[in-house]
Amino acid sequence: MLNHKRISKINFIERYFKDNLSKEELEFFNEQLIRDTDFAEEVRQFDVIFKVLNKARSEKLRSQFLSYEAQYNSKNNTSQLIRFKRKVATFAALSFVLLAAAYFCFFSNTPNNHQLLYAQYFEVYPNVIAPVTRSTNQNLDEVYQAMSQYDSMHYKEAISAFNGILQYSELQNDLLFYKGLALMSNDDFVSAKVQFELMNSESGSFINQRKWYLALVFLQLDEFKQTERLLKEIIRDKSSFSATADRLLHELSS
Repeated sequence: MLNHKRISKINFIERYFKDNLSKEELEFFNEQLIRDTDFAEEVRQFDVIFKVLNKARSEKLRSQFLSYEAQYNSKNNTSQLIRFKRKVATFAALSFVLLAAAYFCFFSNTPNNHQLLYAQYFEVYPNVIAPVTRSTNQNLDEVYQAMSQYDSMHYKEAISAFNGILQYSELQNDLLFYKGLALMSNDDFVSAKVQFELMNSESGSFINQRKWYLALVFLQLDEFKQTERLLKEIIRDKSSFSATADRLLHELSS
């Protein structure tokens, strides 16, 4: 018989859903389902989480924000700064966030619908400002370095780099936007909110993107009225985020 104390419960259940238990382990698992009602409930919750994760992944593969604001034409940027990237790192980062939300819900023992919705809808925005090659201009070279850290998902280092250049860079909105995203990726939603609110909300770059990600920040901070307000604004704006905002608003209301 297996020693129950030596088995990591979370790992044990996860391996069950991945069909990775030995015959002896599977027998023990089924015994626990019958004998331990708390264990059975945890298994049921984990089943719900796995279904949500699979659904979210398939939807992301189909959509991936195909219209990433191609009209990004900030007057402050030179043509060398505009670079549109779609990277595998985006989906990798999404998977990490999804799994983190799953583990949060599992350990809290009460799946949180808002946490799961955030995990389903949050996706790091691609780097569209870093130059293709390094520049002899020190300012642009430092922007390149900061965005390289962002692209590599080294968000702590990226945040530090953004802090070093925000005071004098002409790309204020751009850097505040990506610093906010890096903070979101590090689960610092209070600080991310500050960055997005410092952005110019009326003109400049990333206006529509700012609303979308700020709505997700409010969702994580349980400020649901603010989330709904922004989602309704996005829907009215008819931007590339409108359809996604409409789906999220519908799910929040249901």
